[in-house]
Amino acid sequence: MSCYNAKCQKQITNPLICKKCLNKLCSNNCLIEHNFDIHQLDNQSKYLINKLPKKECLFIRKGELVKELKSDPLYDFKNFEYFRIGAKKQILGAGAFGEVYLAKNKVNGNQYAIKHMYKKKIIEQGANIEIVQREIYIHQRLIHENIIRLYSSHEDKYSFYLVI
Repeated sequence: MSCYNAKCQKQITNPLICKKCLNKLCSNNCLIEHNFDIHQLDNQSKYLINKLPKKECLFIRKGELVKELKSDPLYDFKNFEYFRIGAKKQILGAGAFGEVYLAKNKVNGNQYAIKHMYKKKIIEQGANIEIVQREIYIHQRLIHENIIRLYSSHEDKYSFYLVI
């Protein structure tokens, strides 16, 4: 048996069936071409489909972009202390710009991560400090369940500290 797509005509071993006309096709590409070539929607159908209400995707949820940053004293950088094993800070990971350490909030006792990024390493990697600062500002304003939350940031002469 050969593919129903007029452009293909290959022999079929595992056919794909068109749900509209039940013709047998050899591949996804042929099925897509077949649907565009044979089952074109008329203008009335296109108009009705475009007027249907858009359904919200189950996997994508709306986030929130905070218009104005409000400083929460709970997340002030001085309220955090690093977990230590002996004299060393408990490290969670490292990247091109610095390290991530485990920390505890002194006020509520919850655990957080503090990302320590060295300005010198940022410049050595060819990035711009202003771009990093803008990214931090934007990240602080984003609130979404699938994006890691940036609660606070601190900057000194040599580094950025991000409480996540």
